[in-house]
Amino acid sequence: MEFINNERYSTIVENLRIYNNQFICAYPPVYGLVKVKDFIMKVEKSIGVIFCEGNNQEIVVKYIREKVYTDGFHGEQLSIEEICNLLKD
Repeated sequence: MEFINNERYSTIVENLRIYNNQFICAYPPVYGLVKVKDFIMKVEKSIGVIFCEGNNQEIVVKYIREKVYTDGFHGEQLSIEEICNLLKD
């Protein structure tokens, strides 16, 4: 699993509970992309939808968040392909 932590981005790994087939990330993922198990999915803002039997199930979610600075963004911007490649590993 490849992690990134530079001036602009950081990788977040969370154990999230699923309620009503939804999970909520602590931060908005870059381009809305998150990795759940072995697949990458797009979420709306910080809320993802995944089907599971019953409530209160736990999943591991990996995503990349963008750091925000008061004077603007620092560092190089990653493309969608680069974010996907980081999440695949």
